[in-house]
This record gives sequence, C-alpha cells and structure tokens, in this order.
Amino acid sequence: MNNLSLYNLLGTLLVSSMLSACSGTTDVSGNIPGIPTTPTTPTTPTTPTTPTTPTTPTTSSTLSSIVPGDEWKYFKGQQNPPANWNQADFDDSDWLSGNSGIGYGDGDDATILSDMAGSYSAVYTRKTFSHSNATDITSMVLNIDYDDGFVAYLNGVEVARSDNMPAGEIQFDTTAESTREAGVVVNYDLTAFISNLSEGINVLAVEVHNQSLSSSDLSLITSLYFNETPPSTNTGGGSNSGGGSGGSSGEVTTSGSLANYTQVGTLNTIDFIGNDLSGITYNFDSDTYFMIQNNGGQIWEVTTNFELIRTIRMSNSFDDTEDLVYMGNNELAIVNEASQLFIVNIFSDTTTLDTTDTQNVQTIDFGPDFGNSGPEGVAFDTATQTFYIVKEQNPKAIYSFPRPGSGNQTITPNIPFDATTVLDMANDLSSITYDPRDGTLLILSDLSHRVINVDISGNILGILNLADRTQHEGITLDSNFDLQITSEANLHRTYGLAP
Repeated sequence: MNNLSLYNLLGTLLVSSMLSACSGTTDVSGNIPGIPTTPTTPTTPTTPTTPTTPTTPTTSSTLSSIVPGDEWKYFKGQQNPPANWNQADFDDSDWLSGNSGIGYGDGDDATILSDMAGSYSAVYTRKTFSHSNATDITSMVLNIDYDDGFVAYLNGVEVARSDNMPAGEIQFDTTAESTREAGVVVNYDLTAFISNLSEGINVLAVEVHNQSLSSSDLSLITSLYFNETPPSTNTGGGSNSGGGSGGSSGEVTTSGSLANYTQVGTLNTIDFIGNDLSGITYNFDSDTYFMIQNNGGQIWEVTTNFELIRTIRMSNSFDDTEDLVYMGNNELAIVNEASQLFIVNIFSDTTTLDTTDTQNVQTIDFGPDFGNSGPEGVAFDTATQTFYIVKEQNPKAIYSFPRPGSGNQTITPNIPFDATTVLDMANDLSSITYDPRDGTLLILSDLSHRVINVDISGNILGILNLADRTQHEGITLDSNFDLQITSEANLHRTYGLAP
C-alpha cells in the first residue's frame, strides 16, 4: 500500500470514529455537542441560584432617573423567585432582559410575553442603579402604569402596593383582587424612603400580578424620578401599600386637581350609628350634615363635629336608600337603587318622612330597578338646577337631568358620557358630589378606594387615592371645601384642602 492510500484510509477511520462517539448525545436540534450553532430563542429560565456577585448596574455612576423604555431584568412567575430576589446583591444574570413596558395584550409593551396567558399570572422585574452621595437626593417619586396589580420594593423594602393586591405575603400564584386597565399612570412619593438607599448598587424591584391566569392582558411600565417632577401624564391607579412588611400603608397618593388634599386626623367611628351608614351631604344653610342609612330607614342630622342633632324616620317605598343631597331652601333629594329620586321638604321640626305625603315628598322614576348594582349616589348643581346620579356597576353609568316640575313623574335621564370607558380606573361608583368651584364632579369608588375628579364632558382632571380600605359610600364638600367621606358600617374621615 502506498503512502497516499494509507493516508486516505486513516482519514476515513478517524471520521467514522468521531461520528460513532457522538451517537446518542445530540441535543433536541440534532446538533453535535461542542460545535457552535445559531442561538435559539431563550426558554423560560429556571429558578436562579444563590447570588454570588451583584450584576453591573444598568445606569451610570451619576444618579439618573429610571424612565420608560429602560432595560429591566425579569422572571416569569411559574414559581416563586428566590426569597432575596428584590435585594440589591441578588445575582440576576440568569434572568431574561427586556425594555419596559413589559407585558402583553395592551399595545404598550416593548417586551411582549406571548406565552403568559394561561401559563403564569405574575412577572417579577428588577432594575439596578448606582448612588454615590446621600445628600444629592431630596425627592424620589415612583411613576407606574400597570395591569392588574403590583407590589414595589426598594432594596428589599416594600414601598408601594396597589389597592387591589391582598395584604400580607404574596406568592407567584397570588392574583389581584380586581382588574385594573393600563393607560392611567399613578405617582407615589417615595421621599420618605431615601434613607433606604445605599451608596453603590441599589435595586428597584416590582412584581406585577394578573387578576386571573386567563387574563387577556398584562402591563408594567415603571419609572423612578430623583429630584424632579415626573412628566405630565394621565394619573390614577392604586393607592400606597395596603399591607405587607415595610409598606407605606396609611399615606395618601394625590394627583391632578385633587393634589392638595390630604387626610385630616384619624378614621372616626360614629357611635350612635349601628350599621349601614351610606350617604352624606352638607347643609350650607344650617352648617350641619345630613347622613342616610341604607336599609334602616333613617336620616341623621349632625353637627360638623358629628354630634347627633336629630333622627328622621322614613317609611313607605324609601327602601334601599343610598345617598342624599341638600338642595337649599330646606329641600333634600334622596336616591335609591330602584332608580327613584325623592325630593323632600326637611324643616327644623321634621322627624318623619312618608312617600304618601305628596305635599312634602315628590317621587321621580328615572329607570328600571337594577337590584344591587343600581344608583348609589346623587349630586345637585344649584346654579343650573341639575341632578347628577351614579349607577354602581354592570354597567357603570352617569345620569343627568334638570329638576322636573312639580308632581310625581317618570323621566328619561341624559347620559353625558360613557362611564364604563371614561372611569375605567374605578371598579365601581359609590357616590358623587358637585364641585361648584369649577363646575365638575367628584366621584367616589368603594372598590377602588379613590375619588375621581371629572368634568361634565368626561375628561379626567385628577384622582385622590384614599388612605384606608373601608367600604366608602358617601362624599360631600363642606364650607371649607374639605372632603367628608363616610363608610359602612359607621365610619367617617376628612380630607382637608391644604392652605
């Protein structure tokens, strides 16, 4: 055999030996291990291992704000992340990366989670940044748009939680208690948490949860602003933390035309009321309040210190009364869930009301009986003699109509705007009052724990997120334009207008 033939034979045997050694060890693509291939789309990451060294911050050493479109690390919530996932020294190198917003189905997502629907209901996100001088920071604001609920942490300390997330520890399969649509941004003042910043690497961590595993959308766009006011946006969304370790429970988030309101004092219990306290209205002629009971057939007149003056009993078709408004000239209007409005005379010696007394009670039917999702609140513009009524839900609605002439009547109300679309940041509508300062409406939501300021055309002007999670049922403005809010069963809170 010559040298060339021997060389060819040895080459053939070598290739055959290599292929035999590799049989049974190819990956699912059929590629031979050790030979570089074109990278495939990343699969869902496994649970990250115990951290080693922190990742390089994604911002420069000069402190700058975190803004929409920045790159975040994220983890798909098919299981709980490691307990220290929201700490600055956690190693997130195994996590996926994507620009915000992160989500699907809302049309505002730079990073689309196409596999989320029906597969997992939570996403965990992290954004590291660097801080070198504590005296440089004088204010810090979290700016967030989300669908459906979220919890936010700064260096492992909870700093904000949407009001539709349950209190206490949150798991990967915990769902938001109600839906919340994206498109309305809320600001949280985190200045009180500046002391939680560390020199060097810090992390803002946010977990976002859907209302159900089969939800049609999810969205999270998170920003953090230092020493500057966030850009002008629509405002709304949840309130500060309603629970959880280190949260900001009890603080009030304000925005828009309601930005100067803050809670005054504590949540008060009204001792002489047993249960079912619903609406409240201010009597500007006597400087007193009238409050109404839902299912007990009573109206209470109280001083501005909520001391009882008298009780007025109601009978005959005053069932399921929800709210009342003082109209001036010793007249009250009362609304019930059967879509009836009663205009009644209330004199200084009135102790009873009866719908059969047509001299003192006018009955106006303005719609069908919606049961437990019917009208909940009534407001009155004394200048134009116009009523505004909110229907609770299924669907939410705003009605308006001018004061009818005398006698019992049946009318068809106007619908000035589509409340379901305009008030999508409110899961229900529980009361309403008219603001004579600018001719707008202040609408209360029980389930969403907020007050929404809207003009007659349906433009959102501001939102006040309430400090507690009680069943908010009534709202009125007093002579100082302070907000008085009542809640079942017998609670009251004041939100004062700052000087």
